[in-house]
Amino acid sequence: MKSSIVQKIYTILFSAIIICFGVYLTIDCFFISKNCLPEFGISKFLYGEYQKDVSECLNKNMYIYKPMKAIKTHFDMLTGKSFANGVYIKDSSLTKIPQFPNVSNLESVAEKINKFNDRTNQPIYSLTITTKTQIDNDQFVSYIFKGDESSLISEYNNLLKNDISKLDAITPLTYIKNMDVYYKTDSRLTGLGSFLIYNYNMKQFGVSPFSMRQFNIEHAVNNFYGELYNKILYSNVDSDTIDLFHYNGYVVNGNVDSIYSDRNVSHRTTIYDLSRKFYSDKINIVFGESAPIKNVTTNSKSKNSILIFADRNIDSLIQFFAIHYVNITVVNLAECSDLGDSLKNSIEKINSTPYDQVLFAYGIESLTNTDQFDFLKKFNLCSAK
Repeated sequence: MKSSIVQKIYTILFSAIIICFGVYLTIDCFFISKNCLPEFGISKFLYGEYQKDVSECLNKNMYIYKPMKAIKTHFDMLTGKSFANGVYIKDSSLTKIPQFPNVSNLESVAEKINKFNDRTNQPIYSLTITTKTQIDNDQFVSYIFKGDESSLISEYNNLLKNDISKLDAITPLTYIKNMDVYYKTDSRLTGLGSFLIYNYNMKQFGVSPFSMRQFNIEHAVNNFYGELYNKILYSNVDSDTIDLFHYNGYVVNGNVDSIYSDRNVSHRTTIYDLSRKFYSDKINIVFGESAPIKNVTTNSKSKNSILIFADRNIDSLIQFFAIHYVNITVVNLAECSDLGDSLKNSIEKINSTPYDQVLFAYGIESLTNTDQFDFLKKFNLCSAK
């Protein structure tokens, strides 16, 4: 009975707050941000254009939208919910429901990688990184969809040709329970999660990985709030720490050229982008902001080079690859496909570089975007097998 009364009070208070903010937003859109509030139309509403315009209006007025989002999340939590704006909240950790690829997606991606494999002599490796959902699925309530990612990844690996080496992310990430292998407020791997994948798989590259005690860990950022936090703005969630792993054998240096087009290249003299700790996108301290192509030249004592096709899941792993490879090229196919022929000269340079190995490193969700792998046709590393 008492609980019912409390819920009614919360409902009345929240309704009053929403009405006040709604009036405030309308006034702001009309009188402060001219032409912000979109014109309503039945056809625009049915096709989703009106909703998109409203979203843009809210984004222009984030000082209004953010408090409303935070208030709604706290209200949801107080009324017993554990799911807000596509994010599941459990024990100060946030998780989203992933979008898994279907069989058709897996077949399409595998076919394109297999064709690329037929055109090159370099040994090829495939690393499919599981989502935070798979690692933390024992925390989910019954209405959260539990996809068997291990079965999906096994099915995908079976579609890839036998001479493509399949790496394993699930085993090392689940080996140590209750460790932060993913950020609490973001869907990406932490430095620890990346280290575990590196340490478990590196022998397949013909390289002896280093142990944890051979790294000095720098707590580079202590107040990081990731993409999942920004979706709900729930203040009861603790911030994350972004850790960088420094090899204590010698100082590993790396020059990074981020290539956005043939005429737009930014240069950095470290693998890390330490300036990001002072901005909102603090997670980019690990490997800098996203770019279609990144060329990394290191002072590694090895003379080997590697070409990596990857999404942003690879970022934290690069600090470990930098110890073992003197030249690393990272290609984000999703961004390349948007730029088309403007990267032609840069791709021609990649095609002429004698890489020792090629790695495909993607989160399982990225395999839903099959179109990005069409861009592999642009890469012809050497003669057919």
